[in-house]
Amino acid sequence: MTSRLRRRSSVRIPSSGPTYDVDAAAYFSAYNITNTTEKNLANTVFVDLKAASLYTKFVRLNLDSPTSSTAALGCAVSLTNSTNTNSVSYSTSGWTFNCTNNYLNLNYATAAPITNQNFSAGIYLNQGTLNAFGTGSIFGVVTNPVSRRTQILFNGDVADFSLTAYSFATTTAVTSSNPDLSLIGFWSYSKNANNSLSLYKNGSLLQNASTTGTETLPTNNIFIGCVDSIGSPTSFLDVTVLPRRSTFFVAQKLNNSEMATVVSILQTYNTGLGR
Repeated sequence: MTSRLRRRSSVRIPSSGPTYDVDAAAYFSAYNITNTTEKNLANTVFVDLKAASLYTKFVRLNLDSPTSSTAALGCAVSLTNSTNTNSVSYSTSGWTFNCTNNYLNLNYATAAPITNQNFSAGIYLNQGTLNAFGTGSIFGVVTNPVSRRTQILFNGDVADFSLTAYSFATTTAVTSSNPDLSLIGFWSYSKNANNSLSLYKNGSLLQNASTTGTETLPTNNIFIGCVDSIGSPTSFLDVTVLPRRSTFFVAQKLNNSEMATVVSILQTYNTGLGR
């Protein structure tokens, strides 16, 4: 009898597995994400953004899941889907745009809680080279009248380029420069309530500019891979190496410290996935 009891007491009850953040778990369930490595990395994004009191600022966050193209179209915070128009190429490294006719429609037009003084956006490109004297935008929207716009515009020179972020008006812009033609990096900008517009690369401030504070939100959807110009794709990039996206976000305003934190959290996720 004693030996039987001992044998029974040695039986181990299987673990129920890791416990994930409730919003991360909803994201995994919505898009059938089952890979443990990806789930752990994505869960850390949710946990760290919440710990920094930044999670509720996000209205769109595309982590470009390596699970499937369906999952990669999904927004991690709203659980809504982008539309792949004209077959943007998908891989576990992200979305590669042909810079001719394909793009992702975010199916989102800026609206509350976003305002003309409370907005930020960012995109991580892990591949891409601008052509000398090439120009174009990797995302954006222009609505009627055309002065209502938000985008990052790249303008190439012989061996480098300038980049300009527009926030809801052609006159509301901030410009900086890049030392070469590589598009690789996390490009972002933020429009703040003190009538300032800040442009960043990899979470570090490039330039700041004053604005009027009288801009009006565009009403069309944001396109990725080009600009939505009153419902039509335009401003495709002129490149020698096609750009590839692996993260995109739209959020309420972020100050310099908050932008650095957001980019660091998102890049930890991408680095963990080898991209």
